[in-house]
Amino acid sequence: MGAPPTPRRLLLWLLGALLALALVLVSDPHARRSGPDQGLSMGVVAGQVLPVPADLRAPLKVPVALRLEDLRALELSNKTFLAQGQVLLEWDAALNRRLQAEAIEPMRLLRFVNQVEAWNSHLEAVGPPRPIAGGKRWAQALRFEGLFYVNDLDLRSAPFLRVSLPLILEVADDRLALEAGGVLLEPLRDARRLAGAGVEMAGFRFVGSGVESALHRTEDPFNATSRRTFSRVVLRLNYRTDDLAAALRWILPLLLVMAVVLLAPSLDSDRDELSFGLPSAGLLTLVVMQEGYRAQVPSTPYLTFLDQLYTYSYAVAVAVFLLFVWAGNQRARATPEGAEAVLGRINRLCTVAQISALLGYGVIVLGHALG
Repeated sequence: MGAPPTPRRLLLWLLGALLALALVLVSDPHARRSGPDQGLSMGVVAGQVLPVPADLRAPLKVPVALRLEDLRALELSNKTFLAQGQVLLEWDAALNRRLQAEAIEPMRLLRFVNQVEAWNSHLEAVGPPRPIAGGKRWAQALRFEGLFYVNDLDLRSAPFLRVSLPLILEVADDRLALEAGGVLLEPLRDARRLAGAGVEMAGFRFVGSGVESALHRTEDPFNATSRRTFSRVVLRLNYRTDDLAAALRWILPLLLVMAVVLLAPSLDSDRDELSFGLPSAGLLTLVVMQEGYRAQVPSTPYLTFLDQLYTYSYAVAVAVFLLFVWAGNQRARATPEGAEAVLGRINRLCTVAQISALLGYGVIVLGHALG
């Protein structure tokens, strides 16, 4: 058998392995931010979603507004949330005559595209349509309640989340497709009517809302030349977690566990049982903590920020344990005359290992901040 590795070589291996792992974690292409999705791909119905052309002319325009009364039960693991409120519609006399001629109820004009569990949801009219503007226009309020799906939930920054919750309204009746001279939905720009008083949600801060129009083009699976284009309006409610609360809940426990693991090499060298027990206990604690975190978020094809910290922490805990194994063997083989020199080398290696581990955490945090 060859000569055992020198402390200098072990030091270089340990330093290089920890820093390399940190660089690999932060350079994962699947975990890089590619910019926020603006949401025209939010539909759960098959078809192509396009922006509204600036020169599009539609004879029948329907201004739409959403007013939320309650928003709750955001389940990140299922990508769903509960919402209830009102939809406000306005239309002109020409569309009113067409609705009457084709026997289309105003409440059947629209549907929520990203609504799930239709059996547990409802959309109902609040009274009959009423004339406004001296009888030249008509208005209708619809009350809705249901469970809605978030298709493009981005968890790369977890636990420091930025969440955009969509409510997608689309023309429901095939007779009102744009190819048939149908309806073009237009968002009302009054911010007070867009969001309402029920936008606050426990555990998140409301940071604003936005509204946009789009076109949803579908094809007949039995006739490739038959296309229908439906207008839709997307209301987005933007939230963020409280950074301090998220740090105290998720980051602080991890820091405390790793602080104990990294301080273990600073114990007196004659406390072998305690020294060996701390990294293994820290490793088991990390597994339990990450399982609790992962139970609250859906599976992702990338590592979240907190996943990166946990993955790196596993490597650090294992490295500290291996360092103890090597140090224990070195002390056992040392002669009485050389024991002090061996202990000095071990202490220097432990110090550098601690600094290397901290540098790796710095690389991950810096890569996340710059990503």
